[in-house]
Amino acid sequence: MKDDIVYGLVFGGGGARGAYQIGVWRAIRKMGICIGAVAGASIGSINGALFAQGDLNLAQKAWRNLNLSEVIRLEDELPSPDNLFDIRNLNQLIKHVLLQKGIDMEPVRDILARYIDEQKVRNSMVDFGLITYDISGLAPSQVFISEIPDGNLFDYVMASACFPVFKSIEIDGKKFVDGGVYNNIPADMLAERGYEHLILVDIGGVEIIRSPRCTNADFITIKPQSSLGGLFDMTPSILRKNIKRGEFDTYRAFGKLTGNQFYLTVRTTARFVHKYGADVLEGLEIAAQKYGVDPYHIYNPEKLLKIVTEKFESDRTNYRLLRNRAHSELRQNLRNEGPRIWKFDQELLIPAALDLLADPAKSEHAKKTFRRIAPAPAKAAEALLKLGIRPTFYESELAGSLAEIK
Repeated sequence: MKDDIVYGLVFGGGGARGAYQIGVWRAIRKMGICIGAVAGASIGSINGALFAQGDLNLAQKAWRNLNLSEVIRLEDELPSPDNLFDIRNLNQLIKHVLLQKGIDMEPVRDILARYIDEQKVRNSMVDFGLITYDISGLAPSQVFISEIPDGNLFDYVMASACFPVFKSIEIDGKKFVDGGVYNNIPADMLAERGYEHLILVDIGGVEIIRSPRCTNADFITIKPQSSLGGLFDMTPSILRKNIKRGEFDTYRAFGKLTGNQFYLTVRTTARFVHKYGADVLEGLEIAAQKYGVDPYHIYNPEKLLKIVTEKFESDRTNYRLLRNRAHSELRQNLRNEGPRIWKFDQELLIPAALDLLADPAKSEHAKKTFRRIAPAPAKAAEALLKLGIRPTFYESELAGSLAEIK
């Protein structure tokens, strides 16, 4: 993507979810988007410093090697060593927070020294700013690299990332904590510097997000559609997945990918929707989600349909076995479930729905009832019918039993 727009980039806070922002960076670089300044809160300040430094490979290495034991200092090993807020760690957390006035995050300084070169940040063509909160003066502190004294960058970054369970960071006799307690996405920092085009990366932190005061800026917000996991869950597989999600969500935010539950190529999806309709695409994505298709790949609708069809055929075989059960037992189970029908053999509801909705002998009342109590399988089945998947038979005791549910 080449144009003359210079963007301001804002990284929000959210602990280990910050891996997502590395994926955003990766997409920004691949699209050739020009970033003039980056500002961050909490983990966003660390990623912001890495971004200003300009070494994406080094940043990816930092996140790949991240582990909880290097981030915090505890006397005893945690029962769940990759996820700080796992319930199994609760007793030790309470001990450190209450008895020692917070967890010691001084080890973070060693990580920063390993991956961030302060002079490279200062000499970067990309301006860098961060927000922290002065608990001594009860006021936010928003500073850019030019305002941070030489040699103090790590102090300010640690102050910005000092989540409330950590010991506060002291700078020049003042105590500071996480900037997210005041504003987790400090967009105004860059708007006030004249940036009219801002990219906001919201990773779902638990802290405060203040609406930007600037009204003349254009915003592109990049955020996941579902949770990225725990704030301090550093399980390597989750970190890798979230980097990929950040990259793909950025492509989608800039119109390079489309789709709701899945990442779909734009042109092939447009042709698909033109031919079949948006409701069919929605149903296809629902079917793919219910069949557990990996959502962290790029698909075209035809490829997604092929995968769904294979899984559907497998489920239809199991559904035939289900139909051979004693009819009275099946009917009683359905009556007992009532509106909670999706809890009953839910993986088989799509072939059941397809049989019911395709059967001309079944009443509209039965079909309407099914759509009401199981809307997602119904949408998936109707999409598959429109895409040419036909039922093997119309006689369905399951469909007949559904018709009896009021």
